[in-house]
Parts: sequence; structure tokens; C-alpha cells
Amino acid sequence: MEQPTQERRGGRRKGAGRKRMYRDYTICIKVSKEAYDNYMRIEKKSEFLDSFLKSLNFNDL
Repeated sequence: MEQPTQERRGGRRKGAGRKRMYRDYTICIKVSKEAYDNYMRIEKKSEFLDSFLKSLNFNDL
């Protein structure tokens, strides 16, 4: 029973790290959303920015 508990603890540590990363990325996504709205007002290049943001989100998360 000792080995699985250690594995679970390691999994929890990884999960906590991912949560921290996810929090940072949600902040970045919020900022990028504001920049995205401002960019859409100036120029309409939604296809490029959508693909760019999606690639960042899927690779990081």
C-alpha cells in the first residue's frame, strides 16, 4: 500500500503544478482577449489571431 500512495502523492504534485500553470494561462488568456478585441476594432484579422490563440492554448494546456 506504500507504493500507490507515493504514486498518488506524485500525481497530486503534478496536478497542483498544472493548476498553477493553468491559473497563469487564464490570466494571459484574459489579457490576450482584451488585446484581441482591440485588434479586431483596428483590423479584421480574426482568422490569424484565432488560430494563433488556439495553438497557444492547446500546446500549453
